[in-house]
Amino acid sequence: MDGIFYNLNGITSKKPITSKFWVLEWNDQFSLKENDITFDLDMDFVKLTYLVAKKIFGSTEKYHQLLLTTSTLYPYAGIDAEIKISKVEFEKISQKEKSIDNNKLLYYYDFLNIISSLQNLIQESKYIFCEFYKTLNVNTFMTTQNPLSPNGLMFAGYFGVMVPPVSVEWCHFERYCNYS
Repeated sequence: MDGIFYNLNGITSKKPITSKFWVLEWNDQFSLKENDITFDLDMDFVKLTYLVAKKIFGSTEKYHQLLLTTSTLYPYAGIDAEIKISKVEFEKISQKEKSIDNNKLLYYYDFLNIISSLQNLIQESKYIFCEFYKTLNVNTFMTTQNPLSPNGLMFAGYFGVMVPPVSVEWCHFERYCNYS
């Protein structure tokens, strides 16, 4: 697989240089060497949505049949509504179409919104974790001769974030050590 490996020792490579741990960046995606359960968690959330649909509607088939006859207003008017409608207007519309099925749909769509937020949280956490290893391997802020600015703060990493001074031995990363 073509890509860049980000390693624990701070050295990028085309192939993993250690069997301990690495992050692979390929096609604007990240893969971890092992213990990446993000896909498993995502599939568990999908299974959970079907299980909850079965509990609420009796079966997923009944839920899908109900979707054929329901306004598209309901999926967009839950907890994190993306529809441009006021609460008062929505309540008027939902009172006109008052039924047990509509209440079930509203409950279920709020549940789906929470699940999708958790799925996004997991993906973002993995991305931030992998970006850390990318920064560790690409950014040389830890290996400069004099990493401290005159005011005692070091500019380190992304977006000009300032971090407190750190104690770093000059030979912190292998790429700057002379082993000959």
